[in-house]
Amino acid sequence: MGEVAALLSPDQIIIEFLEDIEPTAQILERLQQLKKLGYRIALDDFVYAPEYDPPLVDLADIIKVDFLLSRPTGRAAIERCLKGRQITLLAEKVETWEDFALAKELGFSLFQGYFFCQARGDDRKRSHDASNKSYGAAA
Repeated sequence: MGEVAALLSPDQIIIEFLEDIEPTAQILERLQQLKKLGYRIALDDFVYAPEYDPPLVDLADIIKVDFLLSRPTGRAAIERCLKGRQITLLAEKVETWEDFALAKELGFSLFQGYFFCQARGDDRKRSHDASNKSYGAAA
């Protein structure tokens, strides 16, 4: 990891721990150091496993869950694991209204995904109506 992270302001970045990195003792120690310096830690594509709780989970400020890859039972396990902890849940790859509603119901407060890039019919109409309005121009 070097000292590159220490060159960046802790209030402007979040350190993202990727799912394919083994949380060795050395990596956990470095994450603890960064956390003490004020950096926030996000766990990417998190899948609950007892060996990650507490060492890795306790360092997390944000846990990102892939809604396309995760199963409902896995999301429920994450919810149980995090109950009572001050960790923000981020739902990734939210594709549908149903995904969004479920994520909100499960306590997620941050969201990413194609669903948020789609213009809905009523949004397109409102945008079209607003762009065609005349604002006080006299004829």
